Amino acid sequence: MARAAFTLFLLLLVAAFAIAATRLSVPARLAPLAVAPPTLALLLLELGRDLRRARRDPRPAAGSRPLPILGQLVALVLLVWAFGATLAIPAVVALQLRLAGRVPVAAALGGGLLMLLVVELARLTGVRLPEGAIAAFLAGR
Repeated sequence: MARAAFTLFLLLLVAAFAIAATRLSVPARLAPLAVAPPTLALLLLELGRDLRRARRDPRPAAGSRPLPILGQLVALVLLVWAFGATLAIPAVVALQLRLAGRVPVAAALGGGLLMLLVVELARLTGVRLPEGAIAAFLAGR
């Protein structure tokens, strides 16, 4: 039932953003209003799926819970602080896929490499990412 509650929270959050976007100017509201309908539709489908699953099996299976969200966020922040976003984001994605997603090691590494490609493409377009304390220390800053 916790999954259904979280999905409902996300559904209400996206709906609130969509309603707030209607107050923006015409060019500014195009992106949020283009993204909101499919997101709301997918969240409604997921809510129905979560409710059916909760009715079928009220207790979660042993070992099926993902890493706690707070722990993931703390790990991401610490890794970005220490190693920079270029290394931390792909590492966290690979770890999350392997530990919580229970995918094979090769698939987790593939997901991490895909995120590394995304991060590098962002850097090529001029997005500045935090470099990390270790890199700054080694560079003498």
